[in-house]
Amino acid sequence: MVDGELRENELLLKASGLFHRGQVYSIRCGAKSTLLRQRKGITLGAKITLYDAQDLEVAYVERELFRLMPHYNIHLNNGRQLHLRKEFQFFRNDFSVEDEEGDSMQVEGSLFGYDFRLFDRGQLRMACRKKLLSWGDSYEIHIPSPQDAPAMLAVMLAIDNAVHDDDNDQ
Repeated sequence: MVDGELRENELLLKASGLFHRGQVYSIRCGAKSTLLRQRKGITLGAKITLYDAQDLEVAYVERELFRLMPHYNIHLNNGRQLHLRKEFQFFRNDFSVEDEEGDSMQVEGSLFGYDFRLFDRGQLRMACRKKLLSWGDSYEIHIPSPQDAPAMLAVMLAIDNAVHDDDNDQ
């Protein structure tokens, strides 16, 4: 993002939900804007359903309980499933993502959980940076392939839940 303007393959994910039931995310891609909503019920562990602006389910994320390290199952509306698992690392927030065929992607995270990069076979699939000075949580997300956006957003929300909301979901 340069001077507040987004490039073609960048998203700005802004969370607002202080007084709402569930979180509302506004997503801006270039001049276009849309809404993606997260609904969290009162449950054990995180259960997050993402809806698009037409109120169609895009993805469902659920945290598995009774795991030493956070583990999430991500169900996409196209039938694809991903499994996100936090790796044991000192001074880093690294994750692995596997699909149902067993193909693995690696997520490299910073110490405080503000920067993440997801790689698939050495290729960058997503880069994310949490903006520090903003009202509510805001993330600048770079996704080179637009068709990957729903999956990458679901992965990023699971990572954010694992890193920043961990105490609230236990």
